[in-house]
Amino acid sequence: MHAQTKLTPVLRKEVYELWRENGHSLRTLAALYHVDKRVIGRIIKRGENGDFSVHTSSNARYAKTTKASPKRAK
Repeated sequence: MHAQTKLTPVLRKEVYELWRENGHSLRTLAALYHVDKRVIGRIIKRGENGDFSVHTSSNARYAKTTKASPKRAK
């Protein structure tokens, strides 16, 4: 996990279960865990597939283009 992570995988699972079982709103959960409601929305979307891991914030398309490229011949 990176240093800026606010919700660990255990907390992400807890958020998903609170939403599913108790029907808490995204806004309520966001206020409870001190994150933005878009973060809660992503957690719920990924939680439906059983994914509670922390994802990197890098753009996968950018990472593909910046891999070590062969050096030019002079």
